[in-house]
Amino acid sequence: MYFTILVIVHVAGAIMGIGPSFGFAVLGAMADKGDDATKLTLFRAMTAIDSRLVTPVALVTQPVTGALLIFNRGINHGFFAVRHLWLIISIVFYIAILYVSYLVSRPRVRRTGSRAVGCFGLGRTCAAGATGGARNLAKP
Repeated sequence: MYFTILVIVHVAGAIMGIGPSFGFAVLGAMADKGDDATKLTLFRAMTAIDSRLVTPVALVTQPVTGALLIFNRGINHGFFAVRHLWLIISIVFYIAILYVSYLVSRPRVRRTGSRAVGCFGLGRTCAAGATGGARNLAKP
């Protein structure tokens, strides 16, 4: 029973924590076609989803339930055996994804967002007479 609950929480966490990130590309494309108020609203929505759902699940739920599953199944004994290579590779990929997401992409998105809030929120132009489209904001 304990194992089943852990698997359900781990899989649900993967769906809830990683799934919304794929929707950000669609929302970003929609924002690029909208007016300034739409862009600002969609950016704030994406930031809220990221900070209230994606980040807690990715940084807490997934590692904790994953570790509990490893210990529950006794995989921690002989963890570096060849038969567990799939798990080691998946953990390395997970760490790499977290690194890229939180240490590379996130600061850039926050810089872009602060520029967007400054431009769209105050109704002023952002770059060379443009109204602050995403293409103008993406440059560091």
